[in-house]
Amino acid sequence: MDFTFNCPHCKQELEVDVSASGSAVECPACNRKITVPVPEVTQLHVAPHGTSGANDPNREEKHFTVPIHEGPTEALIKKAAPSLELAAKEPDKKLRLKVFRRVDTMTVGKDHFDEVVSEFLQKVGQEYIVSITPINYTYKDLATEHYVTDYGVMVVFRG
Repeated sequence: MDFTFNCPHCKQELEVDVSASGSAVECPACNRKITVPVPEVTQLHVAPHGTSGANDPNREEKHFTVPIHEGPTEALIKKAAPSLELAAKEPDKKLRLKVFRRVDTMTVGKDHFDEVVSEFLQKVGQEYIVSITPINYTYKDLATEHYVTDYGVMVVFRG
């Protein structure tokens, strides 16, 4: 016999079998751990054969299964790499690399290469800069279909 209850965190309406009462489950909508409540007699319902069990014709049917876990759950979404500001605050600094190409700093014919690189170096801080190496590279300009040689800089830093 099924009964309906709402997740205490995200308010998602969930439907489970009465045998799951009191067990720890994971909400399929917000992925937080919840305990299935013990249903009151008024919450229990049995769907008549051939109907959805709901009297309201506008009710939207949601078919979630509630996963039950014995131990800790595995993270399905990996955390993004920390921002430069957060990485600078970490006590254990890792060696990192950042490459700036001049073509990527151009806007409508104006060169912002020096400004972009200088701003980055100020964010990192002089004490964390390991090396700054100039680079030359060649790319194909899509507008003219000519090969263009340009420059950039590779910055190795701790952060």
